Amino acid sequence: SELGLTLGVRRQTQQVTLNSSDIAAPNQSAENSATGAEAGLNYKYMEGQRAYFRYARSFRFATTDEFWAYGYDPTTYAYYSFLNKGIKPQTGNEFDLGGEWTLDRHKVSVMIYTLKTNNEIQLVPNGYNQYNVNLPSVEHRGLKLSDRWQATDNLSFNGGVTKKKKKMSSGTVNTTDGPLTFNAGANMSGVPNWLANLSANYLIATGVSTGILMNYVGPQYYTGDIQNQYPKMPGYFVGDLYGQYKFSDSTLRLTVKNFTDNSYASFGGYSTSANKFYYYPNNPLAVYISYSISIK
Repeated sequence: SELGLTLGVRRQTQQVTLNSSDIAAPNQSAENSATGAEAGLNYKYMEGQRAYFRYARSFRFATTDEFWAYGYDPTTYAYYSFLNKGIKPQTGNEFDLGGEWTLDRHKVSVMIYTLKTNNEIQLVPNGYNQYNVNLPSVEHRGLKLSDRWQATDNLSFNGGVTKKKKKMSSGTVNTTDGPLTFNAGANMSGVPNWLANLSANYLIATGVSTGILMNYVGPQYYTGDIQNQYPKMPGYFVGDLYGQYKFSDSTLRLTVKNFTDNSYASFGGYSTSANKFYYYPNNPLAVYISYSISIK
């Protein structure tokens, strides 16, 4: 048997500057700092079998587009941009418990986790104004299952399913448009509760293989629907096909993305000003050819 310990710490500072030609939004800057840490135990009690426990103190800074906010001046009927300086780093405390087991031709993994975040960053479309806010604390809980099955020497399958919940606590956030109230127990918008995938890979000959990958994303509340008052955004299936040829230090690959040409969107919201839902559609069927060289 083997017992391993992992420890780590990280400190990071972010500096953001907005340079705008907009008269209503002069040049602005913001600075944030945060500290992350990790501790984990890994116990390999026999060959191909292990269990682990992990604690992580995580953080996430707002991205460029999350700092960038848009407002509307009803007196001049003009839109303007500004730096959302009130956005704080998102922090969280996560606990993971899991294991991996090799059983005959299967490699099974299971993980349960709980994560409590503070100041989670979320887009809130509010009328004509678009900006991100820091939410009250959010409870994340989930279960992940996966299995790799080497059915034959040439054929393998991979599958996985994730069940997760993200529940908000009650609280009020002050914004440029007034206070926003969050109800305890509301589901986090823009987060599906179910994810699943299944893939198959077949080795035709040495260096020549083909495969298929199917993904399922479950229904989710539209981004900005913090009270869960509107219908959910539909879930969807999407699949990819590929074939590749490896020779010497090179790989030639053909990929067909969304081979069933499904019409779907992975992101959507609700506009209170227009009183309608909107979507950012994903790509239709597309074919890609790539060639890569490994330099040793």
